[in-house]
Amino acid sequence: MTTLLSYRNVSKSYRDGGFDLSVLFELSFEVPQATLFALSGRSGSGKSTILNLAAGFDDVDNGEITFGEQIVSSAPKTLQEKLRRTDIGFVFQRTHLLPELNALENITLSMHDPSMSFQMKRDVAMELLADFNLGDRAKHRPEQLSGGQRQRVAVARAIAGNKKLLLADEPTSSLDDDNRDHMIAIFRGLIEKRGLTIVMSSHDTHMLTGLTTS
Repeated sequence: MTTLLSYRNVSKSYRDGGFDLSVLFELSFEVPQATLFALSGRSGSGKSTILNLAAGFDDVDNGEITFGEQIVSSAPKTLQEKLRRTDIGFVFQRTHLLPELNALENITLSMHDPSMSFQMKRDVAMELLADFNLGDRAKHRPEQLSGGQRQRVAVARAIAGNKKLLLADEPTSSLDDDNRDHMIAIFRGLIEKRGLTIVMSSHDTHMLTGLTTS
């Protein structure tokens, strides 16, 4: 299988109280295209750091992270920002939806392709909402949505515009069992129908079991 994302001997530490706290040390792994790759471990074990480094939100101390043919770990910040607009979506532990915008507007605003008209962006956003069983919630603002619905809007916003890679940080941490299982099904559908690659972190053992047995 084609490798989309790879880490080669990646190390990262942070300064804490005058000391260097090592979070990652010579970490190496590969993520095949069109797969779901789950990062498990206790809180504070470096799962979020792994995702943040791939997105370019933070810099590696040593090693190399490659996305496709591009070495993203040493790329200029302008290129990392461009990749986040065009190819790499990110879902945070908190959805960070804009409260003054409805679901449709939150998704539409995330698309930065200059070749797309405003109407084309709205059409794509509506299609995503329909795929996520949220077509009847398009005009609802975040405060009018349930926790599971807000998370689905956040995922739709992150992948809008034909993204190739979705990085999801604890995407089910605030969801109940039904919504968590629904999110697993959504992720599987995105891989099968869109060829999306997903790297997600979780310390939820039930979630991880569902991924391996579904």
